[in-house]
Amino acid sequence: TSDIDAGTVSLTVESASTSATADIIVKDGRKTVATLTGIPVNSARTVSIPNAKLWAPGSPHLYDMDIHLYHNGTQTDRVKGYFGMRKISRGMVDGHPCMLLNNKPLYQFGVLDQGWWPDGLLTPPSDEGMRYDIEVVQSLGMNMIRKHIKVEPSRWYMHCDREGILVWQDLPSPNLPEGHEAFARQNFEEEAVRIIDAFENHPSIVQWVVFNEGWGQFDTERMTQVVIDKVSPQSLVCCASGWNDAEIGDIKDSHSYPYPSCPIDQKRACVNGEYGGITLKVPGHIWPGGDFGYTTVETPEDFTVMFNDLADKIKDHYYYGLNAAVYTQLSDVEIEKNGIYTNDRRI
Repeated sequence: TSDIDAGTVSLTVESASTSATADIIVKDGRKTVATLTGIPVNSARTVSIPNAKLWAPGSPHLYDMDIHLYHNGTQTDRVKGYFGMRKISRGMVDGHPCMLLNNKPLYQFGVLDQGWWPDGLLTPPSDEGMRYDIEVVQSLGMNMIRKHIKVEPSRWYMHCDREGILVWQDLPSPNLPEGHEAFARQNFEEEAVRIIDAFENHPSIVQWVVFNEGWGQFDTERMTQVVIDKVSPQSLVCCASGWNDAEIGDIKDSHSYPYPSCPIDQKRACVNGEYGGITLKVPGHIWPGGDFGYTTVETPEDFTVMFNDLADKIKDHYYYGLNAAVYTQLSDVEIEKNGIYTNDRRI
């Protein structure tokens, strides 16, 4: 856990052997910037990072960490990793609640990304494929991806950390099948905790979304508090992206198609978690199943005109307190033919 105000990072080295000790070496490139030796395990330790370089889009600085474990004077294990010095928080700017990155307001503009592929469906085809999607988002001048009701392999988040893209991470919304609701709720809660444990330390993840559009939504206040207790102050928390808001957490989120909207809240940062959804069908690159869409254009030129018109509306909402906007969506996803590019990533 990084603390940019104090210039420190805190960590716990966990070991089955309570008598073990650890050495911690922090490096900035080849330069060693901090060292702790012979520290006890299974308790939090704080490492000072002098003149810390902060992680942010455009300058995603990462520190390397090398941890050596010793038992009775013999090295028994070694782990390498990395971390970023960054802070996400809420504040007030010009009378509106605002998301702050490293204590400064940063407008977050990005895409909805369901992570679907034409061959592997939910499985990325390659490391290059994962990185390609991230680079396309950045090439469009965007700084954020909302990873929609899907958890990616760890390497995807590593690429986001390295490339400097902000991530809003949805918890995959539960299904509540009739007669098995109690099991489904328990399973969702247990999986939510495991997902957070696995990924919460990625500096790119700045927001967790508990529920999406009322899908399987239950015990919203309690479930949101479970997530807050796990991720705060590392990340912000949205109780529900669209629809059934419970007035808890850091974010008030609205969905609107095709034109963006600006929710109103006096304490929480206001965002438009989904808008857009422009459909442009490209012959030879169309999934052969059914259709689902919000608005359709006939030519790439029409797509550009409408996309920019929607972006102008976002600018208007900014002056009323809108902190972020998420365009639907990165690529066509089978029946949802409303991507910025086709499902096969060709056009």
